[in-house]
Amino acid sequence: MRAGLTESRTLAFGTLAFAQLAHALNSRSETLSLFQLKPWSNIQLLAAIALSVLAQLAVIYLPAANRIFQTVPITGTELVVGATLSFSPLAFGEVSKWILRKRVNPAYPAPGRGPLNGVGLPPCGVAPWRVTSMRWVPCAPFASHRRTRITRSPSIRSTQ
Repeated sequence: MRAGLTESRTLAFGTLAFAQLAHALNSRSETLSLFQLKPWSNIQLLAAIALSVLAQLAVIYLPAANRIFQTVPITGTELVVGATLSFSPLAFGEVSKWILRKRVNPAYPAPGRGPLNGVGLPPCGVAPWRVTSMRWVPCAPFASHRRTRITRSPSIRSTQ
């Protein structure tokens, strides 16, 4: 294999891996910005990301891992370019969250935002159930108890 092609594949592999780690950071909240969240609120996620970064750097820079994964060590400049590109999911996610916060329908406020009735659930609009990111959220008139657990299906609701 030519050296240029191997370097390109290594840079693409590293950029995609680091992009997934940046996306994991951004996925901590559906509506709140990463910069609005407490940085140490999910220490397990941060530890997993740090371990993944070390593993990725080992794959790129250790000779034994180079042979197994068919990678080559890349220069510092290439690493900076790859790291910069891998933050693009974070930037796009922050922009989409900002747009979502600006376009929130008052009948369906974002979690933790907007007017809530006494049970901590959004008031119902048209439908008794609404879907937010693969999660069913009950509307107030259909909540049987103050501490209703949110489940994936309205028919499998349980209370604590």
